[in-house]
Parts: sequence; structure tokens; C-alpha cells
Amino acid sequence: MAESDHQIHSAEIKLPSQYYFYMESQTTLAVPDEDNCMVVYSSSQVPESVQSIISRCLNIPEHNVRVITRRVGGGFGGKAIKAMPVSINYYTFILPVFRYNNFVFCYEY
Repeated sequence: MAESDHQIHSAEIKLPSQYYFYMESQTTLAVPDEDNCMVVYSSSQVPESVQSIISRCLNIPEHNVRVITRRVGGGFGGKAIKAMPVSINYYTFILPVFRYNNFVFCYEY
């Protein structure tokens, strides 16, 4: 075989992180319910993770946390990943009083 029959090419490719361009901001709304329960409206694409985080932050069982996610559409995964810090901060610092609260995370690019 001649040397020209085999060619090896090498290159370096860098893929920087990308911004998610979903239209809706990250929001969380919590409404206390009876019997030490919490009803949560979250913009997350992964409500089961939000439920787990909230139950740990409030030190209540997961079955006492009901997470409702309405139309998320077009998040492309950004609302799964980026919603967790919003939920954690909200339930760790804002909600210890266990009363009706709303939190909206605004962002700029």
C-alpha cells in the first residue's frame, strides 16, 4: 500500500457552553397546604427532582410535596438543569417561614 492510501487527520474542537434561549423565566410559587404539605408550581422540566430537593430543604417527606408543572415547552433541557439553583435557594433561604411565597429568577444575556 502506498503512503497516500492512508491519511490521518487530527484537530482540536472546542465546544463552549451555550445559553438556553427559552422565553419563560425560572419561577417557583409555593402555597402551604394542610397537614404540613406544600403545593409548588415550578417551571422545571424535572418535577421529581424539585420535589426531592424541597422535601429535603423543608425536612418533610416527599409525599407531602406536590409539584405542579404547567406548559414548559421549548426549554431544550435548560429548564431541567437551571431550575435547580432557583428551587434550592428559594426553599433554603426564602421559605423557612412556611408561608405563601413567589420567586422569579430574571436573567440577562
